[in-house]
Amino acid sequence: MYGGAAGGGKTDALIMLPFYRIHNAKHRCLMLRRTRPQLQEVIDRTLQLYPDIVPTADWHEAQSRWKFPSGAIVQMGYAEHEQDIMKFKTFEYDLICFDELTSFTEKQYLFMFLRNRTKSAELPPLMRSATNPGDIGHEWVKRRFLEKREPYKVYDDYVEVDSKKIYVPRQFIPSRIWDNPAMPNRDQYIAGIMQMSAEDVAAYLYGEWDRLAGAMFQQVMIAPMNALADSKDYFIVRAIDFGIYDPTCVLWLAHYPKLGLTDVISELYIREATLDNVAQEIKKREKLMALNAPVYSVGSPEMFNTQATSNQSIATLLGAQGVYLEKGNKDVTAGWGYLRTLQQRQALRAWPGQDNTPWGVPNLCRTLPILQRDTGVNRDPNRLRPRQEDHAADALRYGIMVIFERPETVVKPEPEPDNPNKDNVFDKVMKELKQGKKHEIPQLGVWDF
Repeated sequence: MYGGAAGGGKTDALIMLPFYRIHNAKHRCLMLRRTRPQLQEVIDRTLQLYPDIVPTADWHEAQSRWKFPSGAIVQMGYAEHEQDIMKFKTFEYDLICFDELTSFTEKQYLFMFLRNRTKSAELPPLMRSATNPGDIGHEWVKRRFLEKREPYKVYDDYVEVDSKKIYVPRQFIPSRIWDNPAMPNRDQYIAGIMQMSAEDVAAYLYGEWDRLAGAMFQQVMIAPMNALADSKDYFIVRAIDFGIYDPTCVLWLAHYPKLGLTDVISELYIREATLDNVAQEIKKREKLMALNAPVYSVGSPEMFNTQATSNQSIATLLGAQGVYLEKGNKDVTAGWGYLRTLQQRQALRAWPGQDNTPWGVPNLCRTLPILQRDTGVNRDPNRLRPRQEDHAADALRYGIMVIFERPETVVKPEPEPDNPNKDNVFDKVMKELKQGKKHEIPQLGVWDF
């Protein structure tokens, strides 16, 4: 992977790779971007460069491919939705290039190894990528190419095939604007980037993967594990973001009203689970935690939609198994605003995970800091960029909205002491008299209905 900062010539590097192989009639290259508009940028660049290099190369607009005199082909493709990658399942390419790899999911990337094969010994299969930090794939790309790895060094990872170790070399080559001396007006471009936020400058100018550009939230603040033991003044909120195909996330929040503090103490992150599994796991987890029952249980609004197969909602079906829900507030902008407010006040904490215990929220801690704002054209920066792993964040948002907006539901006021000079005593007496009880009131004797 060639990546890091902006302006390093990453796209040009990818689209020039096929020229090492275009003399071979069996060469097949696939250039991938996530969306069709993004792909057009790559196509336009090839229309500028390819005819100057091979004047007899033909561009076939209807097929979105270049064909060279030898018979070699460079195919342009995109996979906007995750399942769109399946449209390439019947093809084979000896060279596959991902432009802006972090815009793809790990599942899409790994699937293309199935299509990375060749009919010629002269064309060993290659996967090549280029990208900036950020976007939805930031975490898995960083883990695959950067964590515990040195730049430029080739790492021979291996896979066992028929009891043999097959080595698959993997390498990360940093990219910065200073690696591209041919860029016109380079100094002016650098000056423009330096006017951006500190996080954007770190990511886009210096290629730092730990300073995520466009991040919506701060890092999660970690709480001491004995926080509940230090206070009896708390209540529990359970929040669920249900995913039919995506993971289902259940979070338990402990809120301390007097402190104005919220701890996220436990998490279920269930993939491809049935409703029965979800209900059973929730009840099992709450038994293990041995806490008071949640005083409020909230679910994503979609859980209340009637299902065509059962003519019931997911919320109703869970309720039949003892997991009762109310509909979560769907005001996304307000929810993210509340979440950021708590972070700024240092009033939101997460419990670290502990092995063999029900405590901890590892997936929330992993995904929340890498979620990015929707910064596209005509988009809303108060919302998240689409196609991110936001299930834990959504569950947290539903729980936080309860704490901010429904305190009368979750915090029951202490009963007011009897006071003969206040109307609440009269109301209490009248209610009991109607129930057939007798009362003696000073100066008035015994009342009876």
